[in-house]
Amino acid sequence: MTSLDRPQIRKGLQLNGIYEIDEPLAAGGMGEVYRGHAIQTGDAVAIKLIREDLASDEDALAMFRREASALHSIHHEAIVRYFVFSVDPALKRPYLAMEFVEGEALSDILRRGRLPLEAILALKARVASGLESAHRRGVVHRDISPDNIIVPDGDFARARIIDFGIARSARSRDATVIGSGFAGKQNYVSPEQLGLFGGEVTARSDIYSLGLVLAYASCGRPLDMKGSQLELIEKRRDIPDLSCADAELRPLLERMLQPDPAMRPTSMRDIEIWTPSALPVTAEKTIVRLPPKEPAPPETPLPFALPKSLAGPARPGAGRIAAVGGIAAALALGGFLLFRAIERHRPNPPEVGAHEPESARQKAEAAKQAAAPPGPTPSEDLALDRARVLIARPQLGPCATLVPIEVSPARVSLAGLGLDAAAFQRFDQRFQALTGRLADISVREVTRAQCPAIDFLETLRKRGAQAPTIALKSAVVRGDAVFSGTVSASPASVELLVVDDDGETYNATNVLRGDAPQRRFAMRLRQDAEVRTRRLLLIAVASAAPFTSLRATTRSAAADLFVQASQEIGAHPQAAAAVAAFEIQ
Repeated sequence: MTSLDRPQIRKGLQLNGIYEIDEPLAAGGMGEVYRGHAIQTGDAVAIKLIREDLASDEDALAMFRREASALHSIHHEAIVRYFVFSVDPALKRPYLAMEFVEGEALSDILRRGRLPLEAILALKARVASGLESAHRRGVVHRDISPDNIIVPDGDFARARIIDFGIARSARSRDATVIGSGFAGKQNYVSPEQLGLFGGEVTARSDIYSLGLVLAYASCGRPLDMKGSQLELIEKRRDIPDLSCADAELRPLLERMLQPDPAMRPTSMRDIEIWTPSALPVTAEKTIVRLPPKEPAPPETPLPFALPKSLAGPARPGAGRIAAVGGIAAALALGGFLLFRAIERHRPNPPEVGAHEPESARQKAEAAKQAAAPPGPTPSEDLALDRARVLIARPQLGPCATLVPIEVSPARVSLAGLGLDAAAFQRFDQRFQALTGRLADISVREVTRAQCPAIDFLETLRKRGAQAPTIALKSAVVRGDAVFSGTVSASPASVELLVVDDDGETYNATNVLRGDAPQRRFAMRLRQDAEVRTRRLLLIAVASAAPFTSLRATTRSAAADLFVQASQEIGAHPQAAAAVAAFEIQ
């Protein structure tokens, strides 16, 4: 059935004979939201219909499934109720039917000015109570913002939270999303959603985002926390300026907006029950600062000439290494390895100065221990053990590899590269069945010509050696912009390879600068205006001694090069590799 044969979205359109569409409500990066009703009962529903061009996108479908599963397990008056997730057979588009909430978005209310303290406290208690219920079931919203809070009849004590998980798009061009670890509007994202402080997104990430929402309500304007990816980090080096907020509310906001999640309140329950008398207005403000950014690498000639499809027409001065500024996000595998370079420089918790009395140091240490998240229960340990076994032996078939990003009681995040996304969907189903947990799996499809590289990576992964880490300044390179990042690996020898989507492989090891464990690289990759977008792989192979087959070439077909490298693996017992996917547009 072609798109012309499918029913048009209009009033009266029925879905599965269960729901009927009444009118459009909103549209976003993932699809449209309609008001509708149940045909049999007439009850109003909200219907999220996934965009037609994403209907076969496994990442998008997985996102809808996660939202449906999350809402199905949560029953709280502050959280919108889920009814059904299905695919209409005639329309061929998945949809999510949910409770229709009559009311006004908090974002529209706040545009009219600041709220009185009493309204803010009612909003705080209501939203925090709903999120606490979600957090107890292991669900982190990750997109708390005024857009996702509905206020019925202007009653903040009846506020409702919407959009669990729908903002998690794998498409980096979505303005509200940067990779799979980043879900949320720029102005409300937490530091760890950008990969800082270990990049572990937990319930305390929602605490940070809610703090920014409450600050907006108190100040009458949003705090300026957005900008370029570099500015996103710079503005989260310290607690933002809260002088515009109600003095009674500032102590709570200062705790919620700590850059280090360990310094924030331990749970949403703490936020829910907090009152202005709970903390003095003069409460001490703890400041956590991140280290300054590293200087950019110097300009150096490339060791090879890129083909026309990558480098563009030859001209004097082409093919140079140059510095990159203004972008600090490190995106790999289509967005699943976030800010690795900054993560390596995670600061220790702030120490109390030597001039302070011993009691103050003891108090700070006690507060830090009290803020530490609880350890996993025995059942969680068992589920994690099963998860680790499945991840180590994913049974994906040929031309597929799986990279664990985070495996913890709070979250299981995985990255997949392969020829067929269905292999990862089967793994996802097996993972849920055997562990009882949901995994965030971001999948990047590769071309058949790139399969020899993927098979080589999978062979090394099965050996269990510590893999290097690739951190990119950006996963998208436009025009003739510089492509740069870092490779972290302890072994003395590192080979850096670029694999084109046509399978051509280039040895770029000579662009590496610096010594172990961290090496920098920068390349200028040019793209002709008429050439389509290219999807490439960057591979770092770390070993005690160089791979002769990889070192001996500057340009080879992947089918030849990686077959030779696989035959040489036996001579490198501790060899390991990492991969990052990027695009030239």
